[in-house]
Amino acid sequence: MKTFDLTDFALSPQTLTELAEAKKQAQLKRVRPARPEAFVKLPYERTLAAAGGPGDARLAVLVELAYQAFRTHKTVVPLANAALRSVGINREAKRRALCRLEVDGMIAVERRGGGKAPLVTLLWL
Repeated sequence: MKTFDLTDFALSPQTLTELAEAKKQAQLKRVRPARPEAFVKLPYERTLAAAGGPGDARLAVLVELAYQAFRTHKTVVPLANAALRSVGINREAKRRALCRLEVDGMIAVERRGGGKAPLVTLLWL
């Protein structure tokens, strides 16, 4: 029976160098904001109603998306017309808002045909 020798498990200098380099590269890839992003809690119905005024529907769409993500615990949510319609946002205004939010880098949109609601990926979560 062979005796246990810890030196049999020692890493070579080359392996140690490779591991140190891999660790350094992994740390460089981590992107951290200068300071943590702040979040705010708002009453859903009142905020949606306030955001649904005439003009720019982006805020109403963002409120609805944030609510759906919070409710479902998912970052990809369908965006139906019903909730937005209740605050005066029609489907064309919703479409324009989604386009602008996508250009702003807040969301990614998968447009599905056949009258299905678009699937929206929230990029800030």
